[in-house]
Amino acid sequence: MSDFLEKLKVSLGGDPYTFRQLANNNFIVSEPEAVFEAPGVDGFAIRHVYSGHTVSELALAPVKNRPAFRASLMRGRNLFQVDPMGVEFSLYYKSAARDWVESILKAFIILLVMQTFVVQTFFIPTGSMKNTLFPGDYIMVEKLTYRFFEPDPGEIIVFEFPDDVSKDFIKRLIARGGDSLEVRGGVVTRNGRKMAEKYTVFKKRLFDPTIQAVPPEVGYDLRALPQWPLAKGCAKSYVVAINPRFDRLPEFALDSVEQADRGLQRVDKPEEVEKTRGSYHFDPKTLELLIHPRNDAALGSVAREVDLFFRFVHEDSEACAELERDVFGEVGQLEDRPIQLPADQLWAMGDNRNNSADSRFWRNPLRRRGLMGKGLLVYWPPSHMGMIRHLHFDAKR
Repeated sequence: MSDFLEKLKVSLGGDPYTFRQLANNNFIVSEPEAVFEAPGVDGFAIRHVYSGHTVSELALAPVKNRPAFRASLMRGRNLFQVDPMGVEFSLYYKSAARDWVESILKAFIILLVMQTFVVQTFFIPTGSMKNTLFPGDYIMVEKLTYRFFEPDPGEIIVFEFPDDVSKDFIKRLIARGGDSLEVRGGVVTRNGRKMAEKYTVFKKRLFDPTIQAVPPEVGYDLRALPQWPLAKGCAKSYVVAINPRFDRLPEFALDSVEQADRGLQRVDKPEEVEKTRGSYHFDPKTLELLIHPRNDAALGSVAREVDLFFRFVHEDSEACAELERDVFGEVGQLEDRPIQLPADQLWAMGDNRNNSADSRFWRNPLRRRGLMGKGLLVYWPPSHMGMIRHLHFDAKR
């Protein structure tokens, strides 16, 4: 018996294997044919069994001028019995195409499980987290930590946008349930202690612009839809004229419009605005913002999106004078008095403090259940690759 097993050889696609290599009883092959031979051994036969039924008694025939048994494999498990030795082994056949499909499906399932429970990719669309994360960065977010532990203030978190859960946001966690907060003059006071936030960026935004209302004697009310004039030669592009007393715009960032956008895209030339559905163009020479609503979107819906980031004030209106601000961070829910966060509420803010729509401005609060994960690393572009650095405000010093 031992001598026979040493001499028994199986060729698959021209590659020889010994019985010992096939003895695990689940040898997977992608070749449709197997050749068996045992040089110097006479008086044995091989039976091919598939799904419990004998397919054939293999016939001895010359293969490359040597006596051997040839078997055509069937999909799945093929059992071979060697008589009279009582030896059996199996070959599990599947085509190369099926092998590829199964491998791709397995990889997809693993990826899906990891994306659901372990890690997820995230794209940084705006500059609200400068200079920690930049527009165009691709990051990995790990989702396990917050399944078992509470988030620490100072960590960079990804969550469902409270006002539209179909969107994901990324900000820095500033406080959690039970904390008291106050934001005054750009300074955050948490639990009675002023925070020295060295990671923040305070860049002035576009402020105190003017809507050219129609007719001109009508002041602009933030609660009403603006009556924007049509751009010259355009059928559906509107002009927002900026207060002419500004000879230049301080640190004007086009991503501020993109951040408010629900379907607009930036174009480089004003003549493209009319041709492109759902677009805008800012002309720094004339201080005009041209807006073309996407598809059949109402002008009012576009106005509300832009209004989220620009306090439009008519030059003849004094009723809105209190809305003129140099620092975006001073306008929000915490101006008048500190607030106490409920137990399940989180407070998040962008590091680019004057260019971030965050907990100060959302209609709905950020709840613990909306938390998705913790920023792990930047994997693209190469110039920004690296682990994301988290702070821990409550760590013992």
